Amino acid sequence: MIEEDATRGGNQGNDGDGPGGVEADFTRFEGYLRTLTELWIDPRLRSRLEPSDVVQAVLLKAFKARGQLRARNDAGVAAWLRQILRNTLSTALSDLRREERHLGVKLSLDELAESSSTAMDRYVPESRDTPPPGRLDREEALLRLLRALDRLPPPHREVMILQRWHRWTVAEIAKHTHRTESAVAGLLRRALETLREELKDLR
Repeated sequence: MIEEDATRGGNQGNDGDGPGGVEADFTRFEGYLRTLTELWIDPRLRSRLEPSDVVQAVLLKAFKARGQLRARNDAGVAAWLRQILRNTLSTALSDLRREERHLGVKLSLDELAESSSTAMDRYVPESRDTPPPGRLDREEALLRLLRALDRLPPPHREVMILQRWHRWTVAEIAKHTHRTESAVAGLLRRALETLREELKDLR
């Protein structure tokens, strides 16, 4: 179950913008959060932990806790939202592990939940409301990357995430997506070409 209460220590009394002057319209980051959730959750857990449900819970928490926001630009807001997402997923994965153990389900699902938790630490650095010198550039680059991924056609985004982030082989992706290996390879090639063009100024 995805918790939907405010983040710990959140200020629910601020109905306007964050103190930093950033408008509290977090729906602008819905695609960013969805893509980040897809990176963090093992695809085999999707039937138990739907990314869209996770994102809606995060947006609700962010709105309730908007008085905490100190960011002054989109990269700062994204980092703040990412920490809420991280906490939300950690709680959801812990709940899933307890549920599986209680029901006596085979350990494989528990291992998948553990691998999803590990992925959170492997791919994205811990965020802070006020990044240290040099950190903001990385936050901006991460925001650019995730928004570029979100703009990819769904089939392209899916195979890219499975291959580059979840480290699946082409054969595993083909089986999971019910495509031929040559079709998967073609999707990966086109996705990479698109991302390289969109992010060429970051290299």
